[in-house]
Amino acid sequence: MKRFKEKTVIVTGAGSGMGRATALRFANEGATVVLVGRTSETLEETAKQFPEDHTWIHTDNYMTITCDISVQKPSTRNGKTSD
Repeated sequence: MKRFKEKTVIVTGAGSGMGRATALRFANEGATVVLVGRTSETLEETAKQFPEDHTWIHTDNYMTITCDISVQKPSTRNGKTSD
C-alpha cells in the first residue's frame, strides 16, 4: 500500500542531493510530486528517475518549477514597492 497515494508534495532542492532523494522517495510512495529547483535540467533528471512500474500511476505525474530565491528583489503590492 502506498502511503502517499492521492497526496501532493512539494520538494525544494529536488535537482540533487537530499532534495532529489526525498522526491524519489515520495514518488515511490505514490505521491504527486512538485519539483522545485534552480535549473530545469536537473529537475528533469530527477523526474526521469521516478518509477515506471505500477507504483506510479501516470508517467507525467509531476510538475517542475525553476526558481532562484537567492536573488533578492523588492516585492510589489498594490502598486507600491516594499522592502
